[in-house]
Amino acid sequence: METTKEFIIEGKKQEKHPVSEFNPDAKKFTESYKFAEQLFYLIDPTLRVTNEHNDYEFIINVYGDNVSHLIGRNGRGLAVLNFLIGCIAIKNNDCEGWRVVIDIGNYRNKRKDALIDLATKKAKFVSKTGKTVKLRPMLPYERAIIHSAVQNIEGATTISVGKEPNRSLWIQPSAR
Repeated sequence: METTKEFIIEGKKQEKHPVSEFNPDAKKFTESYKFAEQLFYLIDPTLRVTNEHNDYEFIINVYGDNVSHLIGRNGRGLAVLNFLIGCIAIKNNDCEGWRVVIDIGNYRNKRKDALIDLATKKAKFVSKTGKTVKLRPMLPYERAIIHSAVQNIEGATTISVGKEPNRSLWIQPSAR
């Protein structure tokens, strides 16, 4: 349900802007959600912030025009925002046993689909040729998607190589 909300930032009332109501089933994340809502308002007052949750994740969705600058190159900006809001959740004891996930412009689903496609193509190439393929450095959640996708391809396996933030993934022939 759409409503309007007024923020007080630095002692000044800010204009009302549309936001979605907070999901009442996720009350333990109230402070983290408020922080995220205010942060994204400061970045761009036209952004729309919603939330949802499942059994182990509290997801804050951000929608708006031209949100690519928030995502950043290879999702690095998104990772920083996720870390920042996750720290607020930890500080407020909001997330015991849960993950706080930020998704901007449905980037995570689009990226997941692209990574599964990449993993499938590269694993089939490795399986067919017997040559190892080295992928560029990736964020941990991206590597997990690749590892999972390659498990389903016979003749290929994955290993992570290097140290953060330059940890990358290799897809190599398996002994299957």
